[in-house]
Amino acid sequence: MKHSSNNQPSPLDIVDGFVIASVATIVVIRTTLAITGYPRLGGDAFHIAHMLWGGLALTAALLVSLLQRQANREVLALLGGVGFGFFIDEIGKFVTTDNNYFYTGSFLLMYLSLLGIWLMSRVLVARSQHQLFALPAVWPTRRIEQRLVMIWVILQLVGLPFLAYNLHAHNGWVALQLGCIAVYYFALMYGLIQVARQKTETAARTLRLATFIAVITVLPLLYYLNPLFALIDTVCAVLVMIGLSEVSLKQLAGRLLPR
Repeated sequence: MKHSSNNQPSPLDIVDGFVIASVATIVVIRTTLAITGYPRLGGDAFHIAHMLWGGLALTAALLVSLLQRQANREVLALLGGVGFGFFIDEIGKFVTTDNNYFYTGSFLLMYLSLLGIWLMSRVLVARSQHQLFALPAVWPTRRIEQRLVMIWVILQLVGLPFLAYNLHAHNGWVALQLGCIAVYYFALMYGLIQVARQKTETAARTLRLATFIAVITVLPLLYYLNPLFALIDTVCAVLVMIGLSEVSLKQLAGRLLPR
């Protein structure tokens, strides 16, 4: 796997880390609440909403960035992403008259917000620093990593039709969801074709971008079907993105852990 010469995170890496952390936080929160039966912190007298923890994490990220000259930007991106995930997860309470956390349009609002942040940030970075809009990616050199990526792609291609079939009929956003699934499906097929043609650079870039967009728009749909599987699938998708990136998992851990 190739690595950047200076081993420093680019602005695009920072944006990606923020969005991935936000999505993962939302999926973990919803999965945990579903498994534990939606417990209530604070007892009968109080209700400590988890949005407050989001505000605390966002405040911590802001203060560290303001007070520390050479702050670890990747750690701040992850901390800010977690905080934003805690915050935006409760959007249903603030757009409905009955403060409905389970409002069916919450997921659409959350992921449109995250997708908008990602798109606008990448456009600004691409224009100001003359970088490509697409995610930088390389095809892994180790055979085991290549096989794992291919297994992931094949499993996604097999599972996506079942996900499309099992979408709830009463969901008002089925057309949009089916569109996202179709785009993801054909992007995976295109990447697979590029691998077969030995155009691995194009394949890596296509598959990484497709997987990233799927984390934002497709994988959250699994929450309605199986929250635990949604969490596992999201973790696997993030690992695939790292495997197709210019930075190894070991390097990424070295950046995030304190020295």
